[in-house]
Amino acid sequence: MTVVFRSATAEDLAAVMAIERASFPHPWPVSAFESELENSVATFKVAVEGREIIGYYDLWCAGGDAHLLNIAVAAARQGQGWGRRLLTDAIATAAGAGAERLFLEVRPSNAAAVRIYERAGFTHVRRRRRYYEDGEDADVMALALKPKKE
Repeated sequence: MTVVFRSATAEDLAAVMAIERASFPHPWPVSAFESELENSVATFKVAVEGREIIGYYDLWCAGGDAHLLNIAVAAARQGQGWGRRLLTDAIATAAGAGAERLFLEVRPSNAAAVRIYERAGFTHVRRRRRYYEDGEDADVMALALKPKKE
């Protein structure tokens, strides 16, 4: 079956929340995702196979920079390259919006995510101390983009 990357809708939020809750120790509340559906700088996309949402990401583009706020893959689909595919789509979306750099924060303890980001060309910029709700630091990573030419 073909996987389609498309803009998220309110009807997708139950599936997104199930993935979010399974993926993160301190998941975003549904109200945060509802806000992203209305946010003019946000690109909130889902990866869908048939009727199944297998992952999503939330990206902000503004002022020449992009920020990947959230990205996750359904537990049953992890380890199959979907994180990389979602990230590739997010990078293309940011470049297409004219962003020159894409930033993200990642837990240093999330070795799988750090590996995916490094393989995609992200570099470590700095560490934000006690960034996460549980007190863990965040590594800020960045990728230089080549925006699409008009």
